[in-house]
Amino acid sequence: MGTFIADSNKARLLPNNTELFGGLSCNIQLYYSLPGHSPDSPELLFDNFTTPLPVTAGQQFPVWFGEDFHDCDDADNAPEETCVHVYGLFL
Repeated sequence: MGTFIADSNKARLLPNNTELFGGLSCNIQLYYSLPGHSPDSPELLFDNFTTPLPVTAGQQFPVWFGEDFHDCDDADNAPEETCVHVYGLFL
């Protein structure tokens, strides 16, 4: 998998560090496994927060492809935008 969730300061929130593996020429871990999911899954479920993430109304969480997030081996990536529906559990 290569989908990364960040905050507005481009700090990665998901996936967790322990799930990352694989690197390209920039020697950064760009990919991860997400149990029960594949790159063709219609949805991704990140349910591995060790502590809840406090959020506020209107807060944005950019979704990135790992190569673009790290600016690594992304020369062959076409500039694109996509939209996603994000759901969270309110506690």
